[in-house]
Amino acid sequence: MKSRVGTMACGAPLSEMPCGCRLEVADLSGSPASRARLYALGILPGAELERCQTCDGKGSVCVRVRQSSLVLGGNLAESIVCRALEERERLPVNSEQRRVS
Repeated sequence: MKSRVGTMACGAPLSEMPCGCRLEVADLSGSPASRARLYALGILPGAELERCQTCDGKGSVCVRVRQSSLVLGGNLAESIVCRALEERERLPVNSEQRRVS
């Protein structure tokens, strides 16, 4: 199991981040199966996401990733280490960049 001691210096678990915050995924901890699931959902280091809300009293977290809303269980949310993005750090996305030739 991966130690979180080294990763905490560059961020905090998604479950501890405030609602409404724009975030960048800094690292993923947990089992290989957990990391594979997160990769399949588009949650990988460098990805931008937004924490929407806490869904229940059990730690579930709602996030927006790549124009999709997802609800992650508390353990999975704990394994995502994030850092807050400031507005000036975000790259503008215009419609020309989205077009596929």
